[in-house]
Amino acid sequence: MELITILEKTVSPDRNELEAAQKFLEQAAIENLPTFLVELSKVLANPGNTQVARVAAGLQVKNSLTSKDPDVKTRHQQRWLAIDANARREIKNYVLQTLGTKLHCPVKAPAAGLASSMGTTSGFLSPAGGQLLMSTKESI
Repeated sequence: MELITILEKTVSPDRNELEAAQKFLEQAAIENLPTFLVELSKVLANPGNTQVARVAAGLQVKNSLTSKDPDVKTRHQQRWLAIDANARREIKNYVLQTLGTKLHCPVKAPAAGLASSMGTTSGFLSPAGGQLLMSTKESI
């Protein structure tokens, strides 16, 4: 089944479809988190996708990167930094593209939160000469 269809089923009134979609997404994150996040960020950045799919993709990415629980948030940050630098860069680029899209729903709020979670606005990264660099001067 296509990722967009699965994301759209995360708001299904049919409990079986909803649970199957959630289970698929959880398993995909476990099996290959970097690829999963890249694919979700592509869905998020594509204005041709349904708004339901884009919002669901944004929430999945956000929930994979941050948490209100400080311990979980720290684990998510460590997991993010363990992802290959090229994959992190690709994910960030797609998320940042989303901030410039015209939407008729609150997808920009998850995208802004994602940008912050990935450090583009919170101090992990800062724009420098057109590149995003780690605040520790480590290139991503």
